Amino acid sequence: MTDGAQEDISRRYWGYGIGLLALAWFSAPLIRYADAVELARCGLCAFFIALTLERSHRSDSVLVRQIARGAFVGVAVMTVLSAGQVFVKARQSAWHNDRRCAIIEGEMLRGTPRRNDLPDMFQAFGCRPQSDRMPHRP
Repeated sequence: MTDGAQEDISRRYWGYGIGLLALAWFSAPLIRYADAVELARCGLCAFFIALTLERSHRSDSVLVRQIARGAFVGVAVMTVLSAGQVFVKARQSAWHNDRRCAIIEGEMLRGTPRRNDLPDMFQAFGCRPQSDRMPHRP
């Protein structure tokens, strides 16, 4: 393998690594709402991306390179779609939890709460103050 190909592989690995770190940084608040199995699927796909990328550059056979590059594109698309699905579902779960927390907070702030364990529920759901968007009690 030539030095140019090695340098190309190194640049791509660094690019994917930095991209994954940025994704992890910005999606950290949503991790607790994401499905663990789907996160594992995304991680497995990311591993296969690295594996096919390396195989596409290190192989001596043209046929193996073409197959590995096709697999790389397929796995990359599958990873992006899977990560997008995880992100959307986590956003929906976070929105539902914020709404539930706003209802619990509203009940706690009223003079006559319906339940005695509202502070425990507020803490158990990992709620944060939602005062700006409290729904009205029916």
